Formats: sequence, C-alpha cells, structure tokens
Amino acid sequence: MPQLDGLRAILVLAVMYTHYLPKPYWILSIHWGGWAVRVFFIISGFLMTQILLHKRETCPVNARERYQIIKKFYIKRFLRLAPVFYLALLFMYIFNVPNTRETFWWHIFYLSNIHFAITNSYHQYVAHLWSLAVEFQFYLVWPLVMLFLSKKAIFISILVAVPAVLAYRFLCPILGVPEIAMWVLPPYSLDALLLGALLALLSHHGKISSNDWWFKICAWSGATITVFGGHIFGSSENLVHTGPTLLAIFFSWVVLRAAEGGEGRPWKILQNKTWVNIGKISYGIYVFHLAVQYLLEPKLKTLFSTTNAWTDIGTAMTMMLISTALATISWRYFEEPINRYRRHF
Repeated sequence: MPQLDGLRAILVLAVMYTHYLPKPYWILSIHWGGWAVRVFFIISGFLMTQILLHKRETCPVNARERYQIIKKFYIKRFLRLAPVFYLALLFMYIFNVPNTRETFWWHIFYLSNIHFAITNSYHQYVAHLWSLAVEFQFYLVWPLVMLFLSKKAIFISILVAVPAVLAYRFLCPILGVPEIAMWVLPPYSLDALLLGALLALLSHHGKISSNDWWFKICAWSGATITVFGGHIFGSSENLVHTGPTLLAIFFSWVVLRAAEGGEGRPWKILQNKTWVNIGKISYGIYVFHLAVQYLLEPKLKTLFSTTNAWTDIGTAMTMMLISTALATISWRYFEEPINRYRRHF
C-alpha cells in the first residue's frame, strides 16, 4: 500500500512541523501534529486488524493453538517496533535528554502515558512517547478480542466503545480528571484505533469502499462540522469532545482511500518514491525527532546572528533533515536486519 506509506510521510512531517516551529507559524493555528498522531492511530488499527483477520481465517478452534498464534503476533510486532524505540531511549539516556533518566523505566515498559497521567505533566522531550504507549497497550488487548470473540461480538464491541469514548471525554472534566490525564490515557484515543479496525473489518467483507456516497458524506460532514461548527452553531464547547471523533471519521475515509489506491493527482503524489521511503522510516523519525531538537536547536540558533522567520524555518528544516537521516541510518543498519527474523514467526 504505497499511498499509505506516503500518507505516513506527510503525518510525521506534520508532527515535526508542529514541534519544531512555534505556534505563530502553525497554519490556521492548528496543532497539526496532534491530528497526525490521531491518523497514525487509525492506520495502526486498520493494518493490525487486517493482519488479525487473516490469522482469524486460518485460526484453529483449539484455544491453546490460538494463544500460540497470538504469541507469534506479539513477537513479530515487538521485533518491528521495539528495537528502534529502545535504541532511541538509549540515545536519549546517553545524551541526557531532559527527564529521560528520571522516567526511564516508565518508558521502557511502555507506560509513559500512565506516568504523565499520574503526575499530570508532560516532559517536553519525551512527551511524544505517550502515543507509543497507547498503541502498545492496544496491541496487547486487540489480538485477544479478534481471535476469541465472534464477529458479531467484535462489531458490537466497537459500536459500544466509540460512544463510550465520547462519554469519557464529557465526563472527565465533570469528575475533575486533569486534562493531561484525560488526553494520554487509552480511552481518549480508542475511537481512532477502533475506527481503523472497523474499516478493516468492513472492507475485508466488501461492506465499505472509499467510493461509497454515504461514506463520503459522513466523512466530509464530520470534517465540516469540526472546522466550522463553532461558527454554525454559535458555540464550539461541545466540539472539543465530539470534534476528534468526527474528524477521525473523515481521516478514516482518507486512510481507506489511500489503502485502496486513490485516483487523481493528490493521491498519486503519495506514491512518489521519496514520500514512500520517508513513510517507511516514519516510526524512527517520530521516536528520534525531539531528542534531535534538544541536542541541535540551541546550537543551530547560535549560528545565526539574528532571529527571524527565515532562521526559525531554516533551523526547523535542518532538524527535519537530520531526524530523517538518523532514522534512515537506524533503518538500514539496525531495524532492517532485525526485521529479517520476523519471517521465522
């Protein structure tokens, strides 16, 4: 699915753009990196469910053998994601990136989000690790759901869980749950992960396509209400909680379109070899990019005699290039050799 790789490239660039440049540079003052992470969740839910659907179709009835299949799935996921994650953590530890050493064991066990929730605080240069923790926690549970529940039960679980996420967002402020805790705990992002899973389930059985008129209407309506709802309805307060889900419906359509191989120039651009290659190393870019910022941003800014828009943009672009180069080296000489072992499982 080359267009999905191209989409990943745009998403990780959006993350770096938001983190490397201050808010005055953000287009429409939108935190594009936050939305990019939501789309990453949709892609993860979609692709993982596709893999598990294939496993399910060849899955024996015997529960013990099903556990063996899940065990192999966990090992393959670990070999794909964990090596570069731990390499980045080691890199951050060695170079003493702020708060890495103090919270090291939380990150090692993919509990970054739990730590941030307990302390009600982000730590700037390790803040991005919350999303990897949420994804990992989803990976632990979802294979069990996919291989042990009936198809009907899986659909019901999704249809119940997505409204439950909305209830969670509305109730947290009422119950006095701190904002950071609300954002980083798994329920907040579960709708995006499960919408991706639902896409995989429906498309696998031929029940949905990005060309379906009703899906297009739902997707574009969700995006329109989220963006312009405050002006249309006179208040944007409720959209703070419903907007992420409405926009996730739109991005679900985008993901499915890319997975199917969308026609037209914007979609073909995603197949560009450069975009595809960046997309393949996007995970590495993501885990390294804030450490690169900590180590290089002060040094790069001292090279310029004045601070203005050009120097800010130049600094950001340099850090983007170095993060990409670092991820490329990691992929070529570290991740790819380890990935070869995945074929044995």
